[in-house]
Parts: sequence; C-alpha cells; structure tokens
Amino acid sequence: MAIFKKKRLSGKTKRSNAAHADQAGLLNWLKHFNKAPERIFIVHGKPSNTAALANAIEQKLKWHATVPERLTSILL
Repeated sequence: MAIFKKKRLSGKTKRSNAAHADQAGLLNWLKHFNKAPERIFIVHGKPSNTAALANAIEQKLKWHATVPERLTSILL
C-alpha cells in the first residue's frame, strides 16, 4: 500500500511515500492523525493482506476502510 502525506519543509510542500510498511507500522502512523479520514482505500498488496489491513483499521481505529475491486471507479 502506498501512502502519500504532504509535509511542510522549509516553507515548501513535499510528498513523501511510505510504501511497503507493515500493518503495525501503518496502524501506528494512522493513529497519529489529528482527524480521522472520511474513507481509506487500500489499493496495493495481496488480497488477503489488504483485507486484513482494512479489517484492522476498522476494528482498532473505528474508521471506514475498504479494498476496492480492481478497476473500480470511486467518486470522491
């Protein structure tokens, strides 16, 4: 799963990629958000791993997480 988060560095915005983190690392990163995201889409990884991560997010953080099927379009 690739995650992009904007960071401010010296007055400039930079996108950082935290790809290939393990489930515990991703949950730890997410729990430090000031506000829960409206939705989380898990779009990279083996189906069993993505489903497990979505389930862990819903169970531990009480946030809505989903694994869209391949080629699914979602209106944001």
